[in-house]
Amino acid sequence: MKKGFLLVVVLFLTIISDSPTFVHSADPTKVIVISFDGCANQLMQKYLETDFKNKGFGRIAKEGTLKAMQVSLPSLTATSHISIITGEAPGRHGIVSNNFHKTTESILKSTNGFVAEIDARTPALWETAKAQGKRVGVITYPGLDGSSERRTADWGLIYTESESSPFLQTFTKANFQEYDGALPQDIRSYSTPLVATLTLLENKTLAKMDSSLVHHHGNNGKNGDTTEKVKRPFKVLAIDSTNDQTKNYDILIFDEDADLKNGASGSASLYQPWVGLGFQSSGVLKGSWCKLLSFEPDLSRIELYVGALNVTRAYPQSFQDLISDRAGFWPGAPDRKNPMVTDEIILEQALRFSRYLTKVTLLAAKTQKWDLLLAYQPTLDELEHQYYMTDPRQKDYSAEKSKRYLEIIRQGYLEINKAVDQMINELPNTNFVIVSDHGMEPLHSVYYPNRVLAKKGYLPFLTPNEGPDATKIRVRSFSSGGLGHIYINLKGREPDGSVSQSDFQKLKQEVVALFKKESAISQVWTREEAEKLGLNHPNSGDIILVGEPGFHLNDDTKTGEPTEPASFYGQHGYDPSLDSMKAIFGAWGPNIEHESQGSPTQREISYKEVLPFVLNLLKN
Repeated sequence: MKKGFLLVVVLFLTIISDSPTFVHSADPTKVIVISFDGCANQLMQKYLETDFKNKGFGRIAKEGTLKAMQVSLPSLTATSHISIITGEAPGRHGIVSNNFHKTTESILKSTNGFVAEIDARTPALWETAKAQGKRVGVITYPGLDGSSERRTADWGLIYTESESSPFLQTFTKANFQEYDGALPQDIRSYSTPLVATLTLLENKTLAKMDSSLVHHHGNNGKNGDTTEKVKRPFKVLAIDSTNDQTKNYDILIFDEDADLKNGASGSASLYQPWVGLGFQSSGVLKGSWCKLLSFEPDLSRIELYVGALNVTRAYPQSFQDLISDRAGFWPGAPDRKNPMVTDEIILEQALRFSRYLTKVTLLAAKTQKWDLLLAYQPTLDELEHQYYMTDPRQKDYSAEKSKRYLEIIRQGYLEINKAVDQMINELPNTNFVIVSDHGMEPLHSVYYPNRVLAKKGYLPFLTPNEGPDATKIRVRSFSSGGLGHIYINLKGREPDGSVSQSDFQKLKQEVVALFKKESAISQVWTREEAEKLGLNHPNSGDIILVGEPGFHLNDDTKTGEPTEPASFYGQHGYDPSLDSMKAIFGAWGPNIEHESQGSPTQREISYKEVLPFVLNLLKN
């Protein structure tokens, strides 16, 4: 560790005593900090009354503390998680959005907030804990992906990107031929078993443990992926399991080597349609969850949804092997951007993902050495983005559809409540600190700041036959959710800068005036004015746009209208003081004093209070 950074940590440790008061002295215990992405305080309070009763969050509210938490601006996943874990505003730690621009780089280049380095002046919780001699583990918490020394715990599971996209596999009778192998005694087919081939595509080489491995939040697809692929074939056996003198196949058995005597990868039928196809490759476990959608008994048509191929990556190798053996392969996030995927499939995928992460968290807690464990689950955020339909202005809104969509979200909340209940029951001597990173707003429109800039001549529209030219760009927006950073392409700052220092202030005032007239924008700030918002950092835009709730800010620069109907239904990133953007803070365990709901001490807290609270627990 560098001496300068160590000094920052030492100085930081002198100010952690100013934390929430609901901690009492007890024997030393471990601390699990778990974040449920998108867990909105408004919905939490609703389900506390109707669904949670004395389990999970209901138990935490009765025995510990559970309250609203205001997060940082922007109320976005990458920014908020780093704000919570450093106790500092984005203006200090530098992760100013899920997507932003570094002014030392070309105006054409964006930076992903999930893989960007935290400002060297700002130690994260895991760094401070390790400096105290604590052992730290991680289950996919944003910012701890093992890609650099600062982003590495003592052990951890990484949130990885998929290796290939989902697809629909269709079989007909012509794809099958007679199976010439022997069936084991426990498998019987009353018609001649037939065999076809299903081919998965995996990366030819295993990705390095660096930032390119990390899942980019909200991007489950693999568009533009140029990684060289190799085929991974599975044999698919059609079996007729009914002794009715009729040729009616009803079960598919999947196997890597077609030798069923040494076992099979799995089976599927219309009664049990999901099958997980896992395999070892390059020393890691990979796999795809597939669902049988249709199955004609005469094999005239079989439809199989083949999910994204995902890879399990953890460190050290012993922990990765343990996860593979005891929990199976990484299932990945729901396939919510695929038009062929039904709402039922998305919910099933989301619940499977949550259960996997819960299982791995408990497995790690019971088998690894640790004092602090940082865990993360994105289930609610995934479902709310897709299904938060509450506003008649939303595309295809109807009362019936809204009711159906909100029930899907409710199922997500019920699942995380089960997860919390299971964890506190199985780890009763552990202190739990449960947080979220933002709430959610119903989304009705997509707004394109770059199209507005292009119409004013600040930015050229891109055409299919014309690539971008940095020297022609005067101003450009980089947006995420409800917030946009607008950067002026300044000479002497950005490479290929096009705006002189003498024109800078005048141009900035013009752009501020332009967006103050836009109904999709609720607030417009210069970087200097954003100091009071905690957003004045060199990574911040020269101008900052805070969206009006209901508008999603998009970076597209193609010709088109500045506003279009949104095709998904939930968004965040807006003013964190809004009730709809409030996150949650909960705490339960042997060192946590109870705060009853509605008591005078049951105040809303700030994200800045979480880090000192956790460090005080670790000191006990």
